[in-house]
Amino acid sequence: MTVVEVSYAQAWNAEAHREYGPLSLDEARRKDSDGQPYVVIHRAPGRTVSLKVHLVSWGDHYVGQWTYDELGRVTEEADLRLLETDRLFLRRHVERRYSSPDEPDRARDGWRLTVDLFPDGRGTKVLDERGDSGGSFHTRADVPESERWRPRSEFGVRAARIPGGSSEREPGAYTARSTFGEEPEPQSLWRPPRPGRPGLALNELLRPGRRFTSECWGEMTVAEIRHIATRPARRRGPQGSGRPQGTHRTHPTR
Repeated sequence: MTVVEVSYAQAWNAEAHREYGPLSLDEARRKDSDGQPYVVIHRAPGRTVSLKVHLVSWGDHYVGQWTYDELGRVTEEADLRLLETDRLFLRRHVERRYSSPDEPDRARDGWRLTVDLFPDGRGTKVLDERGDSGGSFHTRADVPESERWRPRSEFGVRAARIPGGSSEREPGAYTARSTFGEEPEPQSLWRPPRPGRPGLALNELLRPGRRFTSECWGEMTVAEIRHIATRPARRRGPQGSGRPQGTHRTHPTR
């Protein structure tokens, strides 16, 4: 599908599926050169939702990509890392399929294929046909070396083009939107992963129902607090007696 419009913003609201803090092309270029995070939004004709969104943060050596279907549901997620000056390594790729128009975005019981790759050539592929509701099939990732790397020039302000448009009409210069106006910054903004720092505020990580993504474990949902019954501690004694702690056996002396 041909992309005819590209715009930039400070961040992307993952829950509302829209940009936060619109940027002009010059503002996006400054963030790009300074290594600060920003997003690139791609739109296509006849669609009311975005086609793709890139989160670019050269300072974090990171580019994230989300692809949406016509109902605004994520169909692909890509995690790319800037391991070389001019190349990005595909660290993780997640593909999602939806069985009906009523299936919610990133449904926990939906079809999901996750590929994790490593620069030394290793990789794993996990197929969850019923999401978290069924078993999974684990195999080695059969991704050729040529598909594990992407040119850096394909991402950020330097990659944006408008097919069929005037060469004097630069992307981003005419698409800035005041989406949020004076509203406070949402908690659900998509942010680049940073070691030792959570992607969401700590209080959000403790709120039941909150969804977040871990680099190692993928997407997770905070569950309600449950009481788990426990039994008194038992200490294993000599010869594996397994008697409760504090009990002793005495033997008559001869």
